[in-house]
Amino acid sequence: MALSWYEVLVAARTLPEAGFTARDLASSAGIKESPSGRSTGEQIASAWLSKFQRWGYALPSGQKDGGMNIWQLTKWGMNVKAPKNKRGAREE
Repeated sequence: MALSWYEVLVAARTLPEAGFTARDLASSAGIKESPSGRSTGEQIASAWLSKFQRWGYALPSGQKDGGMNIWQLTKWGMNVKAPKNKRGAREE
């Protein structure tokens, strides 16, 4: 089963506050290749990070060698609560 947005965000909270990459998030959240094989776990994690940026939960804070973005969670990303009665979301 696919992870909910909140489960991916919780996994991002376990990563270093100084910054992390989409590869780090994919590893932490256990995001694997898509069933069709068209997207890698890193690409899926990158898409989640872009969505989190639009929602105000994460911001890019630089780049590593090779052009990988380094991301940091905002205060909203660190404090948002699990939604109630949403598919896949777990209450804390």
